[in-house]
Amino acid sequence: MQPLFKLGRNEEEIAAYDDLVARFGSAAELPLLKEVALALRKAEPGLGDGPMSWLPAGDGVLAFDRGGVRCVVNISAAAVRLPEHAGLLLASGPLDGELLPPDSAVWLRAGG
Repeated sequence: MQPLFKLGRNEEEIAAYDDLVARFGSAAELPLLKEVALALRKAEPGLGDGPMSWLPAGDGVLAFDRGGVRCVVNISAAAVRLPEHAGLLLASGPLDGELLPPDSAVWLRAGG
């Protein structure tokens, strides 16, 4: 039986889901990431609406600050060094020290 997420999805969405499951080791871990992210959004004003500042980033990397939170998304094919920060709030998968792997994202406490 397929997980409910897979029903009615195209092959690309199913492949992305399978990749997430592989990163977390089981589909059971995915809801936990979602719950942590939702709790952080409620607790951190910087994850809500408001002004933001784009940060310089390399090709395939999106980075911005908003209200004391720094968001970095790596859609490149190579790991990238995390920008200066005061702490990790959430990561979409395991980090390699201060390197953000490809196809990963982090929410960081700005500063450092």
